[in-house]
Amino acid sequence: MIRVSVHLVSAIFVAFPAAPALVAQETPGRVIRYEVSASWLGLTPSGNVLTNSNQVDFVSDLGIHRMQSQVGFSFFMQPWKRGGLFVEVIPYRFSGENTITRSFRFGGVTYPVNESLSAQATLNYISTGYAHGIVDLPRLKVGLLAGVAYVGVRAHASGTTVGSADVNRDVPFPLTGFVARYFPAAQSQLNIRGEIRGMTFGSYGRYIDTAGALGFNLSRHVTLEAGYRVVDGEGHHKTRGAELNFHGPTITLRVHDRWCERC
Repeated sequence: MIRVSVHLVSAIFVAFPAAPALVAQETPGRVIRYEVSASWLGLTPSGNVLTNSNQVDFVSDLGIHRMQSQVGFSFFMQPWKRGGLFVEVIPYRFSGENTITRSFRFGGVTYPVNESLSAQATLNYISTGYAHGIVDLPRLKVGLLAGVAYVGVRAHASGTTVGSADVNRDVPFPLTGFVARYFPAAQSQLNIRGEIRGMTFGSYGRYIDTAGALGFNLSRHVTLEAGYRVVDGEGHHKTRGAELNFHGPTITLRVHDRWCERC
């Protein structure tokens, strides 16, 4: 999955320099708009993994609790007047160390009290779908989002005396949501962006991803944003599952053709 993410991001940035030429070749009245974004996320994680009715907590058991830096990439292309396609890739990476205070079983291995443990959690997130503009005013733009997402969870624990163990989870799911951008004044260099997307699966869990940011237009085609993001997800079936929560500040650089419903 990491290899797929790298290839996808590489393809986006290879295609980006050719985008202005594509716009120039369009016939009058038809313009392909685009946006390429790169983000830094300072996220603090929490959550747990459930294996055979045994719940292992990321913070108290595995020691994964401090804020850790992440990177994310997204691409949006709007070939239609009010609709476009988006892709987002975030390869989350978390690690921690802990001397455990209770015995628990993880990935088929039982870790005793006072065991020194090191842990890594890898979560490969990919989402893709369709965005449709429903409000297109000079100072306010609102769009609807619909798509699918995939989270591949890979948790690894290694003890000093009993060895290592792995727990893997692959979760595909649908997404819906809204994205909005507001300009406080006409020709303003500042803008406020908000986004929420997710889905509930009844007794099987939920996924909610919310973000807000204050943006400053460095130029007509470049915007720098500072914001905050919260991700809350839970999925389980019978005796297996996972619960994840990330929250923290974000900094995003957006390069775009011009303002559009999703940009």
